[in-house]
Amino acid sequence: MKVSFVARASLLLLLALAPLRIVAQGYRPDDDALRHAAKAVSGRPWSEILVLRPDVTMDSHPGWHAALGFVHRTTGAGVDALVRVSMFVGLAAVLIPPLFLLRRPEAWALVLVALATLEPRIVSRFASGRPFLMSAGLLAVLCLLAARSRGAVPARRVLLVLVPAIALVAWMHPSFYLFLLPVAACLIAGQVRMGLALAAALAAGVLLAGVLYGHPLQFVAQSLWHSVLAMGSPATPGTLAIEFLPGDGSPILLLGAEVLWLWRARLREPVSGGRRAILALAGLGWLLGWLVIRF
Repeated sequence: MKVSFVARASLLLLLALAPLRIVAQGYRPDDDALRHAAKAVSGRPWSEILVLRPDVTMDSHPGWHAALGFVHRTTGAGVDALVRVSMFVGLAAVLIPPLFLLRRPEAWALVLVALATLEPRIVSRFASGRPFLMSAGLLAVLCLLAARSRGAVPARRVLLVLVPAIALVAWMHPSFYLFLLPVAACLIAGQVRMGLALAAALAAGVLLAGVLYGHPLQFVAQSLWHSVLAMGSPATPGTLAIEFLPGDGSPILLLGAEVLWLWRARLREPVSGGRRAILALAGLGWLLGWLVIRF
């Protein structure tokens, strides 16, 4: 018990200091984090920050801009300081929550080292200071909750926490429809009740996010329309932004996952329903990554 506490506390300190160390080294993202900070500092409508189609009327990240705007108004932080805050919050959202959901928190540190070694591109993504990291952090939490549940429906108290968490993330990063992939993974793995419970929590969370935005129907419709416009317009590969290009399957990462799977097979432990859903989700993401690298 004491060893676990020491390990958890040490890793919490280490992973909290890591974002500060990256910021102190002078690293700054050079893309979306800047426009989010500009929106918060200028107070201008989103249409005056980006060139938008006439039928795109919603701020694409209302909650994130509201949070950055609050920091700006209360502290006087400028663009550079807000970018640093974005980097710290984004990294913390991904790195820290799993420490509280694992019996052996040092396993999370090994996972992060393995990811950085086998798929180095992920490191710059984690330090990008962009609101999608809130969704990434929530996805990691969902996977760990599924692993702990062993395929059972989450307890009511878990759902009561999960709904506002989904709402907050959807409000900050309105790509909530991507969380239908974990629902699909549960159904593929035969975990129907878990999938339905997650779908219900997702629906309630998105509704609450729409209430936070102020116009629930517009929030849902504009979020979906944004994705349709981004992904549905025909274009040659040479004209697409890099995040819309096909991936390469991350062969080294795939090899590392195979080695881990073979090691686990030697233990001859049954794979629980929750873990089967995680494997199905990983498979879905890998296959869809051949179409769009972001998956």
